[in-house]
Order: sequence, then C-alpha cells, then structure tokens
Amino acid sequence: NNMYHSLGTPEQVTEFENYAFLFDLDGTLVHTDNVYLKVWDEILSKYNISVDEKFFDNFIKGKSDDNFLKYLLPDITSAQIDAISNQKDAKFIKYLKQQTKDSILIDGVVDFFEKIKNNNIAIVTNCNRKSAEFILKHTNLDRYINLLISSNDCINKKPDPEPYQKAIDYFNIDRKRCECY
Repeated sequence: NNMYHSLGTPEQVTEFENYAFLFDLDGTLVHTDNVYLKVWDEILSKYNISVDEKFFDNFIKGKSDDNFLKYLLPDITSAQIDAISNQKDAKFIKYLKQQTKDSILIDGVVDFFEKIKNNNIAIVTNCNRKSAEFILKHTNLDRYINLLISSNDCINKKPDPEPYQKAIDYFNIDRKRCECY
C-alpha cells in the first residue's frame, strides 16, 4: 500500500532521533572542478602558473585558498590572499551562473537529501562561504541544509577535525551519531 509508511518500532524511531549528516560540498554533492580549474588558471596566470587538471588535482583541489596559496607563493601576504580569494569567488560565481543546476549536481543527491531531510544536515567545506552559499542556492540544496561550516568559519581547515567538531557542537550530539560524507 503506497499510502502506508512504516517508521519502525518506537525503539527504532528513537534510534535515529538527533542524528546528523555532515557533507563535503565540491566533489561530493556537486561537480565544480571544471569551474574552479578555469578560475584558478585565469588568476594564477598573473604569477606565470598554468593550471591544468593535473596541477589542480595536486595543488588546489580540496584545499583552502590560504593553504595552497601560501605553498605556491611563499612570500604572499594575508592581504594578497584575501584579494585573490575574493577575486576567485567573484569569478567562480560568474562562471557557475552559466551552468545549469542539473549539470553540476551529482546524480542521486536530491533523492538522498529527500530521504534524510528530517535529520540535521550540515555542509562542512574548505570552500569560501560566499561560493558555498551560492552553490547551495543555485542547486536548491539550501532548502535541506541546517548548517554551513566554510573555510571562513575555522582557524584550522579540513582535514583538521575543527570544522567537523564545530558542526557536532552546533547540533549538540555525540560524534557517534554523525555520518560524514
């Protein structure tokens, strides 16, 4: 009967109360590497650095702007990093606006979010807040999200546990009641 849904026994239902799902954003929920690659190639060309897929995967992908920029350009100042990061966000949003939501959403994400929408859902990303918020709004994933932890919200960036711990603390739940993706 499609009018009936079993939630399980009362004990099984309470087992899933106060549960949280913590997701990375880029590469987990959305395909944005091609946009980031284009943006970073434009920005870093000023420093005579050409960004192809291999370079992007080895030096940029999954890292916060300040971490990889300090590695690539050891003499860079915090003010320069901020300026480059702001430029990156503006270019990223400009290029992402040209993409359809379906072209960047990974298959199955919306279906999965529909299944877990009554749980706590957080995005924990090294992406800057401005870009992460735009991605979530552009793909309509923002309607499922209870919390966004971006690189702007932490001193220590992923893979350090600080961003995850902030999400766990926000939801006030035991670490064992979290699923990280």
